[in-house]
Amino acid sequence: MVKNNLLLIEKQDKAILVKNLFNKIAPVYDLLNNTISLGLHKRWKQVAVDLMNIRENDKVLDLCCGSGDITGLILSKNIDGIEIKAVDFSSEMLEIAKRRFDSRPEIELIQADALSLPFADASFDHVVVSFGLRNLKCLDSGYEEIMRVLKPTGNMVNLDFGKPGFIAIRIMFNVYFGFFVPIIAKLFNNYSEYLYLSDSIKLFPSPDQLVKSMQQAGFVKAFNRNLFFGFVATQVAYKE
Repeated sequence: MVKNNLLLIEKQDKAILVKNLFNKIAPVYDLLNNTISLGLHKRWKQVAVDLMNIRENDKVLDLCCGSGDITGLILSKNIDGIEIKAVDFSSEMLEIAKRRFDSRPEIELIQADALSLPFADASFDHVVVSFGLRNLKCLDSGYEEIMRVLKPTGNMVNLDFGKPGFIAIRIMFNVYFGFFVPIIAKLFNNYSEYLYLSDSIKLFPSPDQLVKSMQQAGFVKAFNRNLFFGFVATQVAYKE
């Protein structure tokens, strides 16, 4: 059982913890996301997809794809000739995505570790990560792999919870994720698993810190865009 212990997800077994956690919550993952975000998460994901500026014949990596929301939003843009590789660590999450996209030849679903991607260098025009970067065992190693598989002019877009700047909003944010989210999760018998969510948000760098870390990793023209009063934030960074 996952305990509300910040040190737990800093240990070397974080990769196993995350994989087992998402395999377990996969059947209720989409319903919980809709409930916890009040149905707003797809709007936020649409912003991330738009920021990629995908064009005809582009190749996209949906990293930590989960059940496939981002991939679905990309497909809804009806861009000719695109190819999408949707990658996740969790086999159960990929099974859900497979049921959504089984008849779409432009999509390939792959189970793989984000820190060891099965792709050649410079394979993608865009890499998008939605609520997944903080689950990586090592953020710097994640950047290194993303940078490796991006084409020279490619971009990375990350979407995740932010760190609201205004004190009142920050208090609401902390109360929501520290108190209400675990209660909602308990109704779905996933209380202990969603305590991990609160802990991982606390440990994850702020959006401004993420932008700096992307620049330190070699990305250029990195910037942040806050959404929903800073509850959510998306960062865009270019390889060159």
